[in-house]
Amino acid sequence: MDRPGNMESVEDQTQLADIETEWIDTWAMESFEDRPLYMSQATKSSLEATVRVMTDFGGASASQCTICMEKIPQGTEANKMP
Repeated sequence: MDRPGNMESVEDQTQLADIETEWIDTWAMESFEDRPLYMSQATKSSLEATVRVMTDFGGASASQCTICMEKIPQGTEANKMP
């Protein structure tokens, strides 16, 4: 069934999303290709200033770390980022 106006089919939308994702990935890689990536360690004072907390995911048994993407069990002690 054709849709009125400029509305695209689900297949067209999916294909467009794939093309956009590929373009963004390519752009990001090329943008940083010639630039060095500077990383530095956290200072001792900044590490000492972090607060230790127990993870609480509101009833879920686990979650995923947004930095390292590892699974974090409920009730794990962790550093709270400022």
